[in-house]
Amino acid sequence: MPLARFFIFLALLFSSIARADLLAAKLNYQQKAFPKAFTEFTELAKLGNTDAIYNLGVMYLHGQGTNKNLAAAFHCFNAAAQQGMADAVSTADLVKQVASKNPNFSNELNLIAKALPFAEIRSELLPELTEQGTRQQQSYINKLEHYIAPTYPERAKAKGIEGWVWLQFDVLGQQASNIKVIDSYPEKTFELGLLKVLEKWRFDVTQQGYDQQLVFHFSTRKGQRYQSQFFKQKRKYQERVNQLINSAEEGNAQLQFHVANWLAGDEHNLSYLLKSHWSSDNADMQLLLQSAQNNYPQAQFRLAAMLMSGNGVVQDSNKAKAWLAISAANGFEPAKQQIIAQQNRGNAS
Repeated sequence: MPLARFFIFLALLFSSIARADLLAAKLNYQQKAFPKAFTEFTELAKLGNTDAIYNLGVMYLHGQGTNKNLAAAFHCFNAAAQQGMADAVSTADLVKQVASKNPNFSNELNLIAKALPFAEIRSELLPELTEQGTRQQQSYINKLEHYIAPTYPERAKAKGIEGWVWLQFDVLGQQASNIKVIDSYPEKTFELGLLKVLEKWRFDVTQQGYDQQLVFHFSTRKGQRYQSQFFKQKRKYQERVNQLINSAEEGNAQLQFHVANWLAGDEHNLSYLLKSHWSSDNADMQLLLQSAQNNYPQAQFRLAAMLMSGNGVVQDSNKAKAWLAISAANGFEPAKQQIIAQQNRGNAS
């Protein structure tokens, strides 16, 4: 891969990004559009988004976009603290010291806890992440009885383009059926070659089931000589990568989803640069969860599939169904179709 092409690839990635809900809520807050920001933070808080919960506490504390309510502020700060936000611990204690002087504090706290039941949200939605993240592709391939690798498109290889294809399919015998492309990056680049060979794959008996998902990564990063060249020139790309990192950290849900996919593919050029910032083995799952909690329907749908299969998270069918329903409610068509298919299978049995 010509290394100079990597910068073009990063520009392409940024050009396709839409502003995320959390980032939009923060911008609305900064621009003093408090009612809109309050509504957006509330919606995200109901998905267990820790940053949104904390910011909601700030708005209750100062009466921004809502009536001032110290009991509600404490409830939010305390919930953010329980979800691991260190800054929220001392804030919750300080607010409680003032709020508890109000004789109606307990009653007000009970009312807001019913309206925003953060403990229940954590119990019903938040997955338990495994330590190793997803790393699904190779383990899935190793189980196949017959595997043919897809051909890397010559045009993509010449331009140094890397990416992935996210598939869903049923395996009821040795072959895949009802194959759907859920998402791909870049679009119309790798799908055709993968679909051609997928028809020839033969599956093991342990791989049987409906609604299976696979994210197949395409990477050009090969050989020690290439690695040496890449690391010599990576400083040229680091500034652009830092912009990507900052946007994801600020709450851009689409970028969080893309970064999660890159981190799950170890051999991508971008993966190596991103891992200087997100170094933990399950960083891909952490970013995917953040994107789902940031109300990105593709991430919610993907998280539902992982919860159902136990890939990267502890298996939990109830949480899987909850995230699938949220994705469908957000208008994601594959989620809607999967719910209908599950209902039809249930009616037929």
